[in-house]
Amino acid sequence: MATSLGSSVGTRVESASRHMLQGRVHKDRYLSWNVDNELLRRNKNQYSMTKDELVVDSSSSLFPARDHVCKQPHPYPRVVTTWRGLDEKLMGVYCFLMAQGLPTYFELLKYLEKRPALIADAALRDYNKRMKEDKHIKRFEKILNEWDNDDTKKLWHQFHTIPDFRVMGYSVGTAYAHEYNGDTIASVMIGGLVTVQNGRYAMHTGDPVCWYVQYVEEVCFDPDGKRLEDHPSKLLDSLYGAGGIAHVRPTGKQGHAMRNSGFGDTKLKDNIFLPKPFFFENASFGDTRRVFAKCLSNAAPYERVDIMIASQSL
Repeated sequence: MATSLGSSVGTRVESASRHMLQGRVHKDRYLSWNVDNELLRRNKNQYSMTKDELVVDSSSSLFPARDHVCKQPHPYPRVVTTWRGLDEKLMGVYCFLMAQGLPTYFELLKYLEKRPALIADAALRDYNKRMKEDKHIKRFEKILNEWDNDDTKKLWHQFHTIPDFRVMGYSVGTAYAHEYNGDTIASVMIGGLVTVQNGRYAMHTGDPVCWYVQYVEEVCFDPDGKRLEDHPSKLLDSLYGAGGIAHVRPTGKQGHAMRNSGFGDTKLKDNIFLPKPFFFENASFGDTRRVFAKCLSNAAPYERVDIMIASQSL
């Protein structure tokens, strides 16, 4: 496979027209995930926003009526570049939602918002026929029942802090989660041509580009990046099975490329958001709403890839 411009000649593709906005690292969101304030200060690089990272807005919530963080007024978009601190099982709830089609996505979202009330009012369990018939949702409901009965009940305290992640663009500066470490605001490129770090899947010229959650969602896709036929089952097996999520980090040349970008190492930055090609085959509603760019050149897994950010027109 031909490599990208950034990998082959060691340069970057950039457009003269670069659309920029300011973004503030969302400290309150990390705190809502039970990340200690002192931990944010000491491990500044693990929670910071640095150059060329995929920046995701986290000020919106999947459950706005119950999430106090999303109700705070902000002069700047509140963003994160890592989901570190959020329990993997809760990120699994987000990824399970992203794996649904229409109209199941909105019905399941409504169901989960009412979920705490279902314990007291069992009659509400039957309010939607689809919730009873879908085998994956029935299994998911069984998993949630286990949260009510054992030590994982603490997950309910974080449940309504799951953001409705929305891509903003790529960072062009550095900002920190804790104000003692430096600026908490940096510029984010929301439109234009840019060379960025590719994820686990090869890209080809002209591919629509969406993003995915590192580690958690990787079991849902085949080696090309297409959604598997029975991807909800594979996601549930990975998240809530005995072994848990397999953190498969790239090795060799691919691992070297990731480390050069500051990723792939728990001491640097891990649990991030990465780009991947979008395929209409088996695509979920969550995939379509996460498309944000167009690929400009071929790139192997974990290489640098040239893309055109076009989130304003999607």
